Amino acid sequence: MLYAVVDTVLTGHASATDLAAMGLGTSVYSSVFASLLGALNALNPIIAQHHGGGRHRAIGVSYVQGLWLALVLSSAGGLVPAMPELAHAFHVCARLPANPARFGGGGGGLEANVS
Repeated sequence: MLYAVVDTVLTGHASATDLAAMGLGTSVYSSVFASLLGALNALNPIIAQHHGGGRHRAIGVSYVQGLWLALVLSSAGGLVPAMPELAHAFHVCARLPANPARFGGGGGGLEANVS
């Protein structure tokens, strides 16, 4: 989480709007990252059980399944923030703006056009 501290320090020099946008982006990134990491951390006790039981072949199978799980989860976790239209199509986030063109004001800051 050191990246968030560094980003805050560097963005704080620009403007309050830029700092707010960076905070919003960091919160979305952190929640997606922590969720996906938690799902993959569930593999540690599974592999430990296989190791303790002497099932070394099963370790490889679980490891490969974990790689596939990581690929699927990271693809899904990356698509939702990158493509808000996709989230709306599947009703993932009702509050996520469907039109990214609504964002982006003057001065390089992130300003939402609230209507």
